[in-house]
Amino acid sequence: MAASFHLPLAGALFTIELLLVSASVRAVVTTMTCSVVATTVSGLLGAPRVTYNAAQLNESALTLLCAVVVGSIAGLAGDYFAHLAHRASARPVSARWQWLATTGVMTIVGVLSLFFLGSSGNGAYSANLALTARVTLGGAIAVVVIRLAVTCASFWAGTVGGILTPSFALGALLGCVLGYAGQWMFPSVDPRACTLLGAAAFLSTTMAAPLFGLVAAVEFTNQGADGYLAMFVAVIAAALAVRATQKGQNWLFRRTVTPNKAGVATAQHGPFADDMRSQKAARPSRSTHTTEPGWHRVEKVTEDSAQDQGTHSPSAGSTKAEPPSAAPEGRTTRDHDPRS
Repeated sequence: MAASFHLPLAGALFTIELLLVSASVRAVVTTMTCSVVATTVSGLLGAPRVTYNAAQLNESALTLLCAVVVGSIAGLAGDYFAHLAHRASARPVSARWQWLATTGVMTIVGVLSLFFLGSSGNGAYSANLALTARVTLGGAIAVVVIRLAVTCASFWAGTVGGILTPSFALGALLGCVLGYAGQWMFPSVDPRACTLLGAAAFLSTTMAAPLFGLVAAVEFTNQGADGYLAMFVAVIAAALAVRATQKGQNWLFRRTVTPNKAGVATAQHGPFADDMRSQKAARPSRSTHTTEPGWHRVEKVTEDSAQDQGTHSPSAGSTKAEPPSAAPEGRTTRDHDPRS
């Protein structure tokens, strides 16, 4: 990444935040050294220093307000795009029909590119159009919808690729749309500023890496020091919006088990929890929660898992308390998470 896009700091953060998920001294020094060497070599070969031409941001109150609004909306959109792209790549078309699906998708992309500039490719061209405000409101909306559908369809057809540049382009186009819409209410709003803020927020939530999204947007556009605050606010607003949405979904559609003061688990249901469970196929599940360090372990056993194991469970969602394991006092015992 450092050599391809000339992003020394963003390349190192990408490795630390997404690949290694570690901030040890050894990891930081190693990744920074590799990133510096790659950036130096690409610079000697004549790689361009600035990938996108964008407006320089400032710290005015209007710009910060736009950062909050655009960052929240673009952040939620980026998280949803990542979900769609993951589902499309995880469930591709069968190998028997892959050649037909790939041919059809690429044909549709080629036809659409004749009428909508920027609808094909990795998105660098459409991002430059949006960052320089050389696209109309209707054109930006059309390209956003087309690029979203085409990217997901390409993954579904079996195409292999990343979503870094497509995410930056989609965020820039969405920010451009929001900037044009903001001009109707506040004529002094600069759509180019909203475009850059949307690109940074969209990229940060799509990659699930706020620091990487922030630094990548800064290095992509060679932003000055005056623009750091606005982009930081946009990325933070995006992360908080996604977090709040996830919390709301957990409360509405899921069942949570919360221990009381006595260490006994009490079940709490969201208003739509029953409807959500009725739509899902029954499957065994077991989750273990540690209530207090070194004291009680509360275990939730569902009726399905109890039947699969041949044990008796009084009712679905019943709880029982077990003595603590032989962990040192003041420390928490944790089960292995398969996602880690």
